[in-house]
Amino acid sequence: MSHACYVCNFEPVPDGDGAECPHCHRLQYGSVCARCGQPAPTIVRSFRVYCTACGSERGPLALVDGKPINLIGTTSRLGGKVARWLGWFAIVGGILAALVFGGIGFSLLGAGAFATIIAWLAMGAGLAGVIAAGAGTAMVLGGRRLGEHGDKALDHARESAIQALAANRGGLLTATDVSTALNIQHSDADAILTRMAKEGTRVGVEVDAQGVVNYVFKEVRALRAANSSGVRVDTASTGDGTTTPKTPEENAKEKVDREFDQMRRLRQGPS
Repeated sequence: MSHACYVCNFEPVPDGDGAECPHCHRLQYGSVCARCGQPAPTIVRSFRVYCTACGSERGPLALVDGKPINLIGTTSRLGGKVARWLGWFAIVGGILAALVFGGIGFSLLGAGAFATIIAWLAMGAGLAGVIAAGAGTAMVLGGRRLGEHGDKALDHARESAIQALAANRGGLLTATDVSTALNIQHSDADAILTRMAKEGTRVGVEVDAQGVVNYVFKEVRALRAANSSGVRVDTASTGDGTTTPKTPEENAKEKVDREFDQMRRLRQGPS
């Protein structure tokens, strides 16, 4: 089974929590809300699960399809922190062991047969300390990558939730809207929206007369304007001579196909 990407509408994307979109490489987190119809991730509040797009209750945690947004990436981030702490402990302990036992070993060399044996044992312990420090370094690096994976998963889930929230609210959001829906700090919500605006042409920024910064999701606003004003929209043939309006997914797929075709031509070069 597959679905359209919750962020860029590319299709098909394999079903499954955390699947990656082949086009925008966003991880997929979300399930369709029965009330608003948006593929929005859920959020846990007081042991109940709610839709991040419309705020309606989706039921108890055990019965919800998909991982709630405030639980996404927690295991990776916690595991990364533990691995980094253990790694630094191994590095510091290993270096101290190498210095202490190595110093003892060198000081006892040549002081007699029994002392020489002790010296070699001490230098072996010092070498074990060096190995432990190397293993600690690997743990620190691995823990950092694990934590980054958790952060990436959370960022992508939040973007999916913001996209669904924008679709439910007509394509216009403020940082307050996002911070309230996702239960995050206002500064974090503003940072996510600013990053989405900088990434491309899908999100714009407008400031109203009261100085409020609004983030405009252009595709959602354009589709809403077309539907409300009755202007001509792209159509697709049904095969019997009639035409039907193209869905946003069909338009998005055509756009992606054009982008891939342009990339292929650039790679092939002039014929």
